[in-house]
Amino acid sequence: MSRASDAAGEARAWILTLGRDPSDDQLAAFELWRNADTRHDQAYRDARQVWSALGRTETAREGSWREETKRPRFARYAFPAAGAALAASLVAALMIGTPSPPDAVPLHVETRVAETRSMQLADNSRIHVGARSTLEVAVTNRGRQVALNQGQAFFEVAKDPARPFTVLAGDAVVRVLGTKFDVRRVGSGAEVSVLEGRVEVSRRSGGAIRVLTAGQQAGYDSEHGLTPTRNVNEPGGWRQGRLRYADAPLRDVVADVNRYSPTPVRLASEAVGDLRVTASFRTSNIDDLARNLEHALPVQARTEPDGDILLSMKEARQP
Repeated sequence: MSRASDAAGEARAWILTLGRDPSDDQLAAFELWRNADTRHDQAYRDARQVWSALGRTETAREGSWREETKRPRFARYAFPAAGAALAASLVAALMIGTPSPPDAVPLHVETRVAETRSMQLADNSRIHVGARSTLEVAVTNRGRQVALNQGQAFFEVAKDPARPFTVLAGDAVVRVLGTKFDVRRVGSGAEVSVLEGRVEVSRRSGGAIRVLTAGQQAGYDSEHGLTPTRNVNEPGGWRQGRLRYADAPLRDVVADVNRYSPTPVRLASEAVGDLRVTASFRTSNIDDLARNLEHALPVQARTEPDGDILLSMKEARQP
C-alpha cells in the first residue's frame, strides 16, 4: 500500500475515532498526526468532505468507507493530555453540521492567509469564511450565535424564529432571522453589508439600532458609533475572488490585502491610512495592487529589507 493510501486510510479512521467522544490524548495524537506530514492534512480534508457527503449515517459507519480505514497509530503520536481549548478546537472541525446540545461548546473555525472556507450548520444556515479569519459558532436549542473575532464572513441564514441568529463582531452586534449578509471586522467594530433580507446593527452595550435592507451597508465602531447607511454593490463579492471599495480608508484596504497576500503591506503613517480610495481588484492579483495604488494616490511603495511592502506619502518634488 502506498503512503498516500496509508494516509487516506488513517484519515478515515481519525474521522471515526474523533466522532466518538475522543479523549484528550486522542485529540492531541490526532493533532500530531495531522501536522507530521502535509499528506496527512490533505487526506484529512478529503476524508471530511466524503464524510459530510455520506451524512455521517450508520451505513457510512458500517459500510465500505469503514472497511477502507486504517487504524490510527496512537502510540506513534503519543502526547500528554491536551487542554480544554485544544480539545474544543479539534472537535469543532468534526461537529460542524451536526445537532448541537443545549449548551454546546462553541466551534472554533480559523482560516490561513488566502484560504477561504464554506460550511453548513445543523440548521441549514451556511457560513462562508474569508481569508485569515477566526470565528466561534454556537448552535443551541435557544439560539444561534457567531463571534467573528477576526477577518470577514458571509452568512446565509436559514429562517428559524424560535432561534435568533446573532453575530458578535467586536463592539458590534448583528441580529437576523433569515437573510444573506456580509460582516467584516474593522478596528474594534464591524462593517455590515446586506445582500438579501434585513438585519439589525447595534452595539453590545445597547442603545440605537440601525436596520439595513438589501443593498445597504453600515457598521459600528467605538470611535464613531453607528456609521451612516449607504448603498453598496454586490455584498460578499469576495466569495467570487474580488474585493471592492468605494471611498474607503486605505487602512481598511491594506487590512484586507494582508489577509490574502503572503507579502505583508504596512503603512508608514496614520496619514497614509487616512487616504480614501475607490478600487476593485481580484484576490489572485494582489501583487499588482501596490503599483496601482501609486497611480491612484499620492503614495509610493517600497520593498523593505525584510520583504514587507511599505506605503508612504510621495515626497514633494523640488521646484
